[in-house]
Formats: sequence, structure tokens, C-alpha cells
Amino acid sequence: MLAAQLPQPGEIRVNPKDQQRYVWIPPGSFILGCSRSDFECDADESPAVDVEISKGFWMGRTSVTVAAWQRYAKALDIEMPDEPTYFERPLNPGWGIGEQPITDVDWQDAAEFCAAAGLRLPTDAEWEYAARAGVKESVYGDLDSTAWFADNSGKRTIKSQAIWSASHDAYNEVLKDNENGPHPVAQKKPNAWGLYDMLGNVWQWTADWYLPDYYKNAARRDPQGPADGRYKTLRGGSWYIYPQGVRLSNRNFFVPTVKNDSIGLRCAGNF
Repeated sequence: MLAAQLPQPGEIRVNPKDQQRYVWIPPGSFILGCSRSDFECDADESPAVDVEISKGFWMGRTSVTVAAWQRYAKALDIEMPDEPTYFERPLNPGWGIGEQPITDVDWQDAAEFCAAAGLRLPTDAEWEYAARAGVKESVYGDLDSTAWFADNSGKRTIKSQAIWSASHDAYNEVLKDNENGPHPVAQKKPNAWGLYDMLGNVWQWTADWYLPDYYKNAARRDPQGPADGRYKTLRGGSWYIYPQGVRLSNRNFFVPTVKNDSIGLRCAGNF
């Protein structure tokens, strides 16, 4: 493909297979890991390393929505995931809000959806590169304006970091009583490349296995993650998490079979 024919950064295209909008992420280089100005990083976000993403790719403009998953399930004649609940409180009764992000899908479910769309899950490095969109700080804008997280995803604003630090049990009770939960996608401001909810709303599965010290030995060009492992890496934070977890370099991990009311996905690749 000639350079003149390449899409422009942030260009939007609809994928006919899943009918979702995708944004073009250009190739480039960035610093993967803890931002220099960030003093809240965990050990697994270091050392920060210079990484090249050598090929451009399309990235879901939003997390995969309930409506997109409903089309997918209907086409394959499969059941929808269990409806999400938080301490028995329904978060999307009957999957009635189609623009909410899909949740309660494990890593294999997510990978199979992306494959059916002719795509794949993004690598850990691709995810952070796309989320940063050139930003070197820990976030790509004021959190309240760009992300749904524990402080703002309920009926009233709370100081979730202080509550979490005081008592994990109290934290869950406060979020339950405050009716915190996921919100329809694309309600907050996007990043510079037009991606919505890269921080907050729901965690996003990536392709990579998780190792806490992976960055020490990661490839400097198109890193693909460890060869194997017990856990898969997730990115972005969620409606449930306190501010420290809603940062561009923050990494989370779960066994790939876990299904959770704050875990979703977005796809990447070329089509």
C-alpha cells in the first residue's frame, strides 16, 4: 500500500462484520510503562522502555457493546453471557441497554468475538500506545471528563481512594449503596485519536500473558508479551476502581477463565 493511501490517524471505518466503528492507529514509537511524572506506579509498570509499533492498525472506537454482542450471539445461535450483577444488584437487566459495554466474558470469549470480526485482541503494548495517543503523562485528560470510575460512576460523587484505603469491605458496601456501575460507551471525552473509554468503564482484555517483570526483557519492536503464563493482562481500569487504577500504564491480570461485571474488551487489527 502506498503511503498516500494509508488512513489518517483517527480516521474512522465501520467493520461490516461486527458493525462497530474502528479508529486508525498509525505506526510510531512511545515509552511503554510508568510515566516520569507518575508517582503511583506499581512495580510491574517498570522499567519504562522505548517501544516501536511498526505497523498501523485499527482499534475499536469503544469497547465492544452489548448490541454488538447480541448480533454476534444471534448469528451463531449462542446464549448471551450471564447478565452482570454487583452484589445481586442488576447492572443491565435483560441486557436492555445496548450501548453499555459487554461484560462477564472471559478471555476466550473475547478472543473468539474478535476473530469472528476478522480481528484480534490488542497486545499490551498496542493497547497502551493507542490509549496514550502521544501523551506522556499518566492520563490523557481530567479523569472526571474522560473516564467512568468509582468516584463518578454512581448516584453521587465519592472519594473512592480514601474509602478503599480505610476498608475494602466498606468500599464494596459504599459502591453497592451508591449504585455504581458501567455506563453507555462514548459519553466521556475521547483521547487525541478519538478512542473512547480507554480509561474507566470496563477493563479490557489484551492478548498478552502477564508477567510482573516482563518489561525488563520485552522486545523493543512490536512486543508480543510472554510466551506463556497463568494470567492474562487487562488494561484501562473500570467503573469499580479508584483513581490510582485508572492510569495509562496500570496493568491488571486475571486467570483467562474469569468472568466479571467490570471486564469487557475491544478488538484491534486490520480489515
